Amino acid sequence: MAGAPTWTSGGRDPGRECILCGRCLEVCPLFLATGQEELSPRAKFVLTQTLAKPGTKLSEKACADLAGLCLSCGRCASVCPQDLKGADLVAALRAAHPGFATWLWTQWVAKAPLLWPRAAGLARLLPDLPEGLASRLGALATAFSGLKSMADVWTETPWLTVEAFSATGQGRPLALFAGCAALYARPRWKERAEQLLASLGFSLLSLDFTCCGGTLGQAGQPDLKDRARVRNLSLWREAGRPLVATLCASCQHTLGGYAADPQAGQEWKAALVPLTGLLEETAFLSLESAPRDVYYHVPCHDEGGGDFAFLRRALLGRVQTTGQGQCCGFGGVLRLGAPALADRVNARLWSAASPAPGSQVLTGCAACALRLAQTAPAGVAAGHWLDILA
Repeated sequence: MAGAPTWTSGGRDPGRECILCGRCLEVCPLFLATGQEELSPRAKFVLTQTLAKPGTKLSEKACADLAGLCLSCGRCASVCPQDLKGADLVAALRAAHPGFATWLWTQWVAKAPLLWPRAAGLARLLPDLPEGLASRLGALATAFSGLKSMADVWTETPWLTVEAFSATGQGRPLALFAGCAALYARPRWKERAEQLLASLGFSLLSLDFTCCGGTLGQAGQPDLKDRARVRNLSLWREAGRPLVATLCASCQHTLGGYAADPQAGQEWKAALVPLTGLLEETAFLSLESAPRDVYYHVPCHDEGGGDFAFLRRALLGRVQTTGQGQCCGFGGVLRLGAPALADRVNARLWSAASPAPGSQVLTGCAACALRLAQTAPAGVAAGHWLDILA
């Protein structure tokens, strides 16, 4: 592929190739929702391997566009015997062939402090776009429909309260990495997380963290991802290398990758902790307003299942996973470039979950929470687990 990273970008060892075993087909949300093997990780590696061969007559741009249809969930990497990483391959392809959807998503994330609050306010005022206009506006209409979910709020009565805090903090300095959604779309998450941390006895530091960079890297913007990493680590070091708590599973996943930075390493890895990991000894009490059925949506980038384990402890086992661990269909830039595909993945999740009216679906990923809140069936509330805290 002239001037672009080849298929080897998706694997740790350039000598490894896809062996067509098909394991990725068993976990790929796009393939499972559509049955179209050309959307699978295996097909992406076959396409790019073919492009790397001399004399190929395949269209580089067309192949890159097809291979770029990916949710970047990373599930294929967890089962690949060759240690190939489909999300990394797609990120390289998107970087080599950026399109309008990539540009729009990059602007949306990079300028979140300016755009998100204004967009949420506008979404409260404007009605749904007419179907004809939506089809003509394409990706922009899709972006607008996504903004509307950010204007929605958790309307259910909070029903989980703290019965007794543990003395976990003991005055130790800690910075909250709230993430883009909690900063600019759902500030209540950040407020409640800070209240919990203060009650645990931590000395809260206010650091001006930027986006973790994960979604920018997936969109094919490696320079912006690296810039975010450098800034966040610099702020952390200047603050004396405090503990860093996260409330979003996707942020936790991306931030964990910072440990590969030679100036961060194991010290950063030890400092990074999910918010729920600090609540293990805190006792909670469910109020009478608690719903009968509570489900937990497992994010694609879940790290060890800590949020689900926390909810099981806090709710005395009154929670179960929903949708058989399926993807919510958020997909970042794919939501703009191929919204119909993302919607099919989302519809498959709700079909498998089939929550009854009055149920509540919780998650520990900010992106999943926004997506689920936007698409939940009538009578079903969906959001972040912080939403249920009274």
